[in-house]
Amino acid sequence: MTERADSRSGRGGALPEIRLPVGTLAIGDLHVDVERPDVVEGFTRFLAAQHGRPCLIVLGDLFEYWIGKGQANSAGGTRCLAALSELAGSGTRILVVPGNRDFLLGASDARRGGFTLLADGFVGVAQDRSRTLVLHGDELCTRDTSYQRLRRVVRSGPVRWLARTLPTAASSAIAMRLREASTRAVARKPEASKRPQRDEALRRSSAANARTLLTGHVHEFRDDDRDGLRWLCVDAFGHAPLGPAAATAEEASASSRDAFELHLGGWRVRSSSRAGRPPGRTSRTDGPVNPEAMLVPAMTLIAIDGPSGVGKSTAARLLARRLDLFFLDTGAMYRAVARAVLERGADPHDEAACLEVTRGLHLAFEPDGTLLVDGEPAGPAIRTERVTRHVSPVSAHGSVRELVVARQREIAAEMARATGGAVAEGRDTTTVVFPNADLKVFLTASAMERARRRAAELGIPDEVGRILDDICRRDEHDSTRAHSPLRQADDAVRVETDGLTAEQVVERLAFLARSGPFDGADAGSPRSGGGTSSDAVRGRER
Repeated sequence: MTERADSRSGRGGALPEIRLPVGTLAIGDLHVDVERPDVVEGFTRFLAAQHGRPCLIVLGDLFEYWIGKGQANSAGGTRCLAALSELAGSGTRILVVPGNRDFLLGASDARRGGFTLLADGFVGVAQDRSRTLVLHGDELCTRDTSYQRLRRVVRSGPVRWLARTLPTAASSAIAMRLREASTRAVARKPEASKRPQRDEALRRSSAANARTLLTGHVHEFRDDDRDGLRWLCVDAFGHAPLGPAAATAEEASASSRDAFELHLGGWRVRSSSRAGRPPGRTSRTDGPVNPEAMLVPAMTLIAIDGPSGVGKSTAARLLARRLDLFFLDTGAMYRAVARAVLERGADPHDEAACLEVTRGLHLAFEPDGTLLVDGEPAGPAIRTERVTRHVSPVSAHGSVRELVVARQREIAAEMARATGGAVAEGRDTTTVVFPNADLKVFLTASAMERARRRAAELGIPDEVGRILDDICRRDEHDSTRAHSPLRQADDAVRVETDGLTAEQVVERLAFLARSGPFDGADAGSPRSGGGTSSDAVRGRER
């Protein structure tokens, strides 16, 4: 799988740097034995539950052993690679750092599984630009000199070539013998020699300018913050032995610490079995139960912000439909005002005239999200190019915005009480209209990507250049206006949509909705600072 534009290899052998979105999950040491159907089944079920997650990191030893064709072409191996490919198809980026059991994973395996293979690890860059060095962890065991020598040999080009050319039966037989020999060798070594060394961890992290180190390998949980380095180590995936405090296997799994999840404030420990799943809510419909809606906390308000042409309305509408929530198109309300201003012959730059028009409008919504202007559906007339060009100057007037924002909050409160929650979108929805929303998302894409989408939507693909100029001008106007300028809220989850289909964007938003919040509060609990979702709908300060 080709590395995307947000990762790059540095000079002089520097590790690639890869942006890590909020919601990224890191797991390691899965040791999936492709010859065991029960293990393969459990692994594929886990992957199915991750659809829509923005990124999944595997910190090595994804497979119990992997020599080449023998594993890739087996029934279990084929099924695992297919499940990984399906996850990638949902929009999830999969980053695999090979371990000491599966270092012979190759480019053909990565293509079949839809994942990016990072042989020596990488540096992850979070939304707040903090840096995490991501390694398997065995390279830190520097006291085990014999292992380090062997590690260099078996990862060399000739050995990799030999593994690719071996017949299937031979590669499987060699894998079994290597596994048995490795188990005996590890058992004979002193415990101290097998431990990752902190001095090596500090050296490598400093070289990568990383304040956090994320590893696996030792099958032992660690969250150690000292000497200027936070060192995180996941327990072996799915490792949850029953103990006195765990009455059932499910309870033991829920208490395991075999995953880390990236939040706005940094990495938080998670269990792979319950990676961020909140308590469910009651369906608001009398018809068939929507299983996904049941996973979203009650009285949810989801606010989606972002620049012009990024697809906020489409994504919010589809998300609301998918989660059985009310869709509040705040941008459509400003479009309706702009259209009314133009129809009445008022000057879009005259604040007093625009305010007078706004006061004379009655804006409301049908339960299905249809905007009503003075009791009539707004329809496509509010989305013409002429209206689009004049929305920014009309919506920039402070008095107009205050009037419309007040109405937006009224509508959201009414609909949330009636339907159990709402999805609202607009260019200041997360910062001004609903600053206390349960989930705040800043949806974005490059200006060129947005221009292509808008041109396709309008059926004028040959006019991308002109539309690009319009979008750039509007971005400048929206981000520099005095009242409610476009900006990303500090606690909003940034979602980059370049290269994603509308379905993949919605998949990701649905994942964030059912798995959040990602602001440091525990899933299913009130957002930090107290208050309730009804407070969020009303937009009150807490």
